[in-house]
Amino acid sequence: MLERSATHISEYHPILIPGPLQTAGYAQALVTARQVGVPKERIEKIVKIRIERLPAIVPKRPVLWYVVDEIVATRVIGNETVMKEQLAHLVSLATAGTIRFQVIPGDVRMHCGLCSPFRLPTLASGQTVVFMEHTFGGTVFDRPDQVRQMATLFGALQAEALSPSRSIDLVRTTLGGLG
Repeated sequence: MLERSATHISEYHPILIPGPLQTAGYAQALVTARQVGVPKERIEKIVKIRIERLPAIVPKRPVLWYVVDEIVATRVIGNETVMKEQLAHLVSLATAGTIRFQVIPGDVRMHCGLCSPFRLPTLASGQTVVFMEHTFGGTVFDRPDQVRQMATLFGALQAEALSPSRSIDLVRTTLGGLG
């Protein structure tokens, strides 16, 4: 997996908490909703793989920078308990300095990130690639012009987003409103 050999990961997701940041409850709610009729054991295996991603990459101390749309922090996935745990996890990761997390506020109606989720891992070799997620997994792009285009897009998304500290304040506010 590209993440495990990355020294820097920049990721944008318009509708969900990025996979490496998901708690077991959040991941289970997502996988269960999408995998209708799949045996419980298979769902548990998918969730286990997903929640093991961050612990596998953090020891190498890569720079981890995530940008999401506000709906990611405010849409309840699963139920309020699941979402409270997920948002508290994000706050914990950000305040510990494990990740940088930015939210594009909902009042930014037209921004350049109205697109599919993508990740820009920079590998130990210094090469950066683009990983575009889709229903069946993802596709890697490594042409320099494609990487530059997506790196520019990520920079523009960061510029549209709240600062990391204001983003975490928004997450805390949402967390406080979840009863």
